[in-house]
Amino acid sequence: MSKQKEHKMGRPPAAAPTKTAGAAKQVAVAAPPVRARPPFQPAQSHLVAERFELHDRHRLLARLAECLARGLQDPELLYLGGRYAASLGLNALACRFLDPLSTLLHEDGRPAPAFFPVGLLYLGVVEPAKREIVLEELRQLAAASPHLTRILHLVGGDAQGRLLAGSPPRLLQLVERYCSHQLWQEFAAPTNGNGNLTTEVQRGAQEATRHYEAGQVSEARRALENILLCDGDQPEALRNLITITSEQHDMEAYCRYWRRYVKLLLWRIMRGDHAAAAYDDLCHFYVRVATITDREFNESPQKTPERLRTPGLLARWLEAHAGLVWLDSWHRPHRDQQAQLGAEELKAGRLGRLAVLQFWCQVFYPEFYPFLDLGSSTVDAQPHCVFDPELYRAPDPVTAEEDGSPSTAGTDGKPKSRHRGSALPFDPAERLWTRFAQWFKFHFGLRNNHDAHAETVTALAGLVARVPHRPYARKLAAIFAHEELNPPPYRRAVREACSLPLRFRLGKFLEGKKPNWLGLLACFGDADLFDCLTPDLRLFLALACCHQNATARAMQIACETLPDMEPDDFEEEAQNGQLWKNVLHANLQAIMEGKEAQRQEAFARLTKQIEAISVEGPQKQFRQDCLKLVRDAEQTARIHEQVDRAVKRSKELVKQNNFDEAVRTIRELPNEPEDLQKLKASLLEQVAEARKSAELHKRIEHAIEQSKKLVGEGKFREAKDVVHRLPSEPADLEDLKRNLLGQIDEAEQQKQLHKRIEAAVEESKKLVGKGKFREAKDIIRQLPDQPSELKELKKNFLGQIEQVEQDANKIQAENKEILSRLSRRNIDWSKVGRIASDNNVDMSNPFAFNSLLKAIDEQLRGR
Repeated sequence: MSKQKEHKMGRPPAAAPTKTAGAAKQVAVAAPPVRARPPFQPAQSHLVAERFELHDRHRLLARLAECLARGLQDPELLYLGGRYAASLGLNALACRFLDPLSTLLHEDGRPAPAFFPVGLLYLGVVEPAKREIVLEELRQLAAASPHLTRILHLVGGDAQGRLLAGSPPRLLQLVERYCSHQLWQEFAAPTNGNGNLTTEVQRGAQEATRHYEAGQVSEARRALENILLCDGDQPEALRNLITITSEQHDMEAYCRYWRRYVKLLLWRIMRGDHAAAAYDDLCHFYVRVATITDREFNESPQKTPERLRTPGLLARWLEAHAGLVWLDSWHRPHRDQQAQLGAEELKAGRLGRLAVLQFWCQVFYPEFYPFLDLGSSTVDAQPHCVFDPELYRAPDPVTAEEDGSPSTAGTDGKPKSRHRGSALPFDPAERLWTRFAQWFKFHFGLRNNHDAHAETVTALAGLVARVPHRPYARKLAAIFAHEELNPPPYRRAVREACSLPLRFRLGKFLEGKKPNWLGLLACFGDADLFDCLTPDLRLFLALACCHQNATARAMQIACETLPDMEPDDFEEEAQNGQLWKNVLHANLQAIMEGKEAQRQEAFARLTKQIEAISVEGPQKQFRQDCLKLVRDAEQTARIHEQVDRAVKRSKELVKQNNFDEAVRTIRELPNEPEDLQKLKASLLEQVAEARKSAELHKRIEHAIEQSKKLVGEGKFREAKDVVHRLPSEPADLEDLKRNLLGQIDEAEQQKQLHKRIEAAVEESKKLVGKGKFREAKDIIRQLPDQPSELKELKKNFLGQIEQVEQDANKIQAENKEILSRLSRRNIDWSKVGRIASDNNVDMSNPFAFNSLLKAIDEQLRGR
């Protein structure tokens, strides 16, 4: 194989890589001691998940399950989750990962070739009923390939679907049962004389090399893709596929394998699985991409605007250069060297070049963003290295033979570094800023803010703004000032260049009836982005902080922005000036709404913060105007506190009917400003109304008590006169008078009715005594039937009279019988009358007369 082809095809893939020794050794670094950390949270894991301890597998599986719960559907993540779950015997959880992956790899119900490794894993976790379906799909994929048929035979079934005793499903079952590491040695050993997976991968690499050397690019690609079907963890195969698909101009496959290759290397760096080699490979890959793509802009500088709009070109250029920025930073042992910032900036929470990694992941590989761990910005007492120390060594120099560019190696074979501590052939940060400044001259070829090119330029601005630009200030200043009659100051030019694309994103957050303040804060709130924002973007950021109740942070942003504002910003109705005052008013409102005991201290702190702004000219006058607003607000707050105390005190005095003292308390308030004078008049009027209301209430109570007393004495007319003397205003008092008069009339009617009932009852009793029952009933019936109680009383009276009448008839019959017996004894009516007269007995009363007759009869019988 020629040297060029050897580079393209790469070395044969190693099927069983081992860990580099000394992964946890400490690295001695010069003072000050700073923690040197990898870009990802360390996790000792591997795509071959069955190698590692149960604790590690469970921990990593939990992280992957969190990603699945958040809706991430990245095929590599799904496949990795299935591998971990299967290695732990969690078949149901493994299916949760593999089911959506299987759906992605099926089209019109038919499996894609990439389903083959997923199906192999499916065989060990799926239910028996579904296992046959998966096996049949694997047979369909393997039908046209003896190579895949041999692989299917190795992992659990031959052409007839018989299970082999030494197949991985059987071995996995034994491992779960006995936890024996030696069983994996059996897995790696040849099976039935057909070889193992390692042999298959090596055979595929040799086949791909042979085809490529013969010029059979399609066959070489097919061989490499078969290697990935056997084992997806093959970066060399992926890198060679990128080369081949580029030669075939298959952009869809080229982009797919590009992303897959980069993600595989990132996973290796994150897992600590040959991290140094993965780091090296990623650096070499991005150096080649950066060199080739940047050459496109050198070949035709007049057509650069159109070149920038070439689909995918700017995105690949940006990914490579930004990736090299953070890769170049991570091999440095000191935090200040990694961030390229000073101690004060690190203490302020700045990340410098390390912030590029965060935004780079968000833009290009968001599935890796949750795993980022950039460490602390503070100085550690005992620095240590979490990755293999070799990860931090400088990558091998990239020579002309590898990337086609002039060699940067010196006579001693060592690379010529263009910046301290870097072994890259160029400074990616410098190239990023240089191209960015050059392209700003023609506004990056932007035509509108809705197309894909605008999104890429926005990402470019976000990444460039996070790279410290002070090391390149002189060169950038010359670029910004080139062909300018009146060039702007350097800092202003940098901010205008970075903010031009970022304003597209600002417009999206502010559109609609309800602005997305939280999204705006998340987009522009990065401390490393702040210095490259124009005053208007900063002030919108401050306004977003106000809407999220972070008024102190908003005021800090506004104060840091004031020195950078232009004279035009302080003219009447200028947007930036109004935004600044809006932030100030939000802070004043927050102080007014806060606790009264803390207001004075808060006003003093705000005044000191504004006075500390060092400005001249229009900015100084604007600062004085803002200080006056603060003083006015403080005075207003004091007046409000005094008014609140006076109102509270006057209310208590009014409740105690101490109206004179309440009036005196209100009159002690100042007469300025004019609004306060109006408030005093209103409060005095309210006290007067309260006094008048209290006096009227007292008069009403006296009238009610007096009328009650007169009604009790039966003096209804006098009681009504007392009520009539009450005033008729307000309207509710007229209603009260009407109710009182109605109650008096009702009481008078009740008393008259009571007298009538008493007279009727007395008269009916007399008539009943005389035996005049009909007349007694007539008198009772003449009483009214209302109210209902009176009707019930009438009914009872009539019942009693009827009962007495029935008893009287019986007594009269008995009296006749006794008189008959007495007449037989020569006692006639006249004698009985004399006896009744002597004993004062009313003979018309049958009951009294009956008692007399019975006494006479008993006396005669006793003789």
